[in-house]
Amino acid sequence: MIGSRGRTMNTVMSCAAKDSNGLILVVDDDRLIRAIAREALENEGYAVIEAADASKALAICAKRPPDLVLLELSLPGMGRVEASEGESDQVESDEVESSGIESGGVEFCRRLRSLERESGAFAATHTPVLVMTSPDRMDPTHEALEAGASDFITKPIRWPLLATRVAYLMSASSDLGEVRRGAASLATAARIAGLGSWEWRTSNKEMHWSPVVFQVFGLDPIVTEASYGQFWQSVHPDDREESREQVAEALASDGNFAIQQRIVLPSGHVRYVQLRGESIRGHDDEDSFVAGTIQDVTEQVESERQIRYLANFDGLTGLANRRYFNEQLEREITEARESGSLLALLYIDLDRFKRVNDSLGHSVGDRILQVVAERLSEYVRRNDTVARFEMEELPQIDLESAVSRLGGDEFSVLLPRIREPGVVGDVAARLIGELTAPICVDEHEVTVTASIGIAVFPNDAGHPDSLLQFADRAMYAAKQSGRSGYRYYTPSMDAATNRRFMLERQLRGAIERDELRLHYQPKVDIITRRVVGMEGLLRWTNEELGSVSPAEVIPVCEETGLIGPIGEWELRTARRQNKTWQEAGFEPIRVAVNASIVQFQRQNVGSMIAAVLQETCLDPSHLEIEITESVMLNDAEAIAVVLRDLRHMGVKVALDDFGTGYSSLSFIANFPLDSLKMDRSFVRDADSDSATGAITTAVISMAQGLGLKVVAEGVDLEAQAVFLGEHGCDEMQGFLFSGPVPAEEFEQFLSRVSSD
Repeated sequence: MIGSRGRTMNTVMSCAAKDSNGLILVVDDDRLIRAIAREALENEGYAVIEAADASKALAICAKRPPDLVLLELSLPGMGRVEASEGESDQVESDEVESSGIESGGVEFCRRLRSLERESGAFAATHTPVLVMTSPDRMDPTHEALEAGASDFITKPIRWPLLATRVAYLMSASSDLGEVRRGAASLATAARIAGLGSWEWRTSNKEMHWSPVVFQVFGLDPIVTEASYGQFWQSVHPDDREESREQVAEALASDGNFAIQQRIVLPSGHVRYVQLRGESIRGHDDEDSFVAGTIQDVTEQVESERQIRYLANFDGLTGLANRRYFNEQLEREITEARESGSLLALLYIDLDRFKRVNDSLGHSVGDRILQVVAERLSEYVRRNDTVARFEMEELPQIDLESAVSRLGGDEFSVLLPRIREPGVVGDVAARLIGELTAPICVDEHEVTVTASIGIAVFPNDAGHPDSLLQFADRAMYAAKQSGRSGYRYYTPSMDAATNRRFMLERQLRGAIERDELRLHYQPKVDIITRRVVGMEGLLRWTNEELGSVSPAEVIPVCEETGLIGPIGEWELRTARRQNKTWQEAGFEPIRVAVNASIVQFQRQNVGSMIAAVLQETCLDPSHLEIEITESVMLNDAEAIAVVLRDLRHMGVKVALDDFGTGYSSLSFIANFPLDSLKMDRSFVRDADSDSATGAITTAVISMAQGLGLKVVAEGVDLEAQAVFLGEHGCDEMQGFLFSGPVPAEEFEQFLSRVSSD
């Protein structure tokens, strides 16, 4: 059909796009040509929209790009493009301000491509333009192709074949669009990932790189030109030689290479990059070249470094952790085995460190652990101390593996290539001296000591696990020997360890097998020498182990948690025995039972004692609970509440072993106590050593000033008893009167009380 359609541009575009093979824009100032083209294309299922001049056509493309433009090349020149909605799709040529400079068709192609670039649609939209031209006008045709036309068709046009030509061009354009979109996506991804590309001609060292490389190097592409020299100048000076060697080695074998290296930005900041490349041989006369990529991997390197640090190092102290220590111990043993040298392992454990945490808090404890780690590291760092006299040669000690924190308050030191095992004891002794220097934290001055176990490869063990186990046993032996010292591993320690395990195993069934007993030691009035109380002391006799010392039993009970049920058994047994004696007619006296810090931590001591008192129906004043200073130092406020509850029940509270812990009389004044038991160290030389006597006298005087009764422990000589009596001590315990005895024998003392 020939003639105007009389529809708005929007309506035409909306309707034409439905159910068609595509939208074709026909641009020609000849109305007849437009009509013929429309009919030929619509017959093949295309939707068609018309424009009489290039300006109107460009306005249509700006609003809704068609799938193809069929363009008359010899259009008049273009003027301003002022398209507005509602405009008719038919624009007469006299409405265009002709420039008269170049063909309107050529100018349309140039402006269309410019419009696509400016709108950001270049990657996704590149409208194919098929120009209609005369065979005798090939120069403008070439201009149009250079300006952005896709193809041309010469006149006279064979209209039946037009649709086939259009379909082919649209298909090719679609494929090209996919390629362009892929390339654009790849370029965008490379920019986002910081992935730059480069090429290097090995013959003349000519080098080109993408804009991203400038970004990676921190260079301005306007100021700096891509070059081989500039590339290597950006590489960190310490990495250049090695990187060049790796590249040259890869090129010599026609292989690929991947290098991680540092670069230095113009600002001075150092970054890490991953450089990848491949040697590509040229064809025929072409030069070979190297192509590759470069990517900033600084964040990845730092993340991997942080992950490795967290996996191998202790977060509190910065020392190697147990995992890294185990790996390093295996490496050192392998090296020692191959070289035939000796390797020493020092296992270090702080003495009574739990008391510090309990009394001063974990924040102070953590700071102390950090100071200990610093002192150990500093000691090992001083090669003149560790290596000059002890080692076969003066190695560069690796602090990251020489000193480790194995957990809690346990540390280790590895000493490779020692001359002979005996010198390690000197190292351990000096280490102990280093650690005992006072540590000031939050206005607290704390002194910590350490026990050290020593095991030597290959003398003691040839396997890492065994060496560590033996060093641990030696450390435990050092603690058993009095702490703040060191011990070498000996095979006899295995017997001690085996005994420790047997003790625990047998002790778990001791109550059920009725193997436990209480022995009672009398408390005597120091003036009248009458029995005024007694202390119940645990004794254990086992069929396999025989009679076991309390010094062995109590630590095992506390470490395994058995102190809870066994402590409760002690309390019930002492109360029942006291009740039995009273029912037999003996004069009531106090019975004292020890309460461990572990019981206060794991049991509700107040409730447990109240239940026992109710069961035995005995006067609470006849029960005395003895606690050590370590109990009071563990959460002092909570302990004070428990002690006040006991006093409220009528139970007496005594402070045992005064003088062996960290507390002072001013600290004790804050707790509800009835009596203070002086440790035997105050008593031993009180009568013969003036200094000790003065201290003992001062303790008695200050304790009585606080309203506390004073009980002296370890009174074994009459002279000691006389001295204590003269200076106001109230009661005594010791072998001068009697040691702990079974209940049957203790009745003799009760009989003496009743007969006096």
